[in-house]
Amino acid sequence: MTMATIGEKPRKVDGFDEWEVTDAASTLRRAQEIKAKPKLFRAALKELRREQKATKAALEWSSKL
Repeated sequence: MTMATIGEKPRKVDGFDEWEVTDAASTLRRAQEIKAKPKLFRAALKELRREQKATKAALEWSSKL
């Protein structure tokens, strides 16, 4: 991967910055790896639900400020 220098416009891929496309491709590849490991998938869902619960609590608390 090439690094952009100051003042240089990032390379575009179908209208998106190259780094954004590369990151999305990496995310999709990782999602397939997780999907292939059911125990990891279940653990990730458990963590996501925990984070969701904490986020909901923080939003409810902050709305009272």
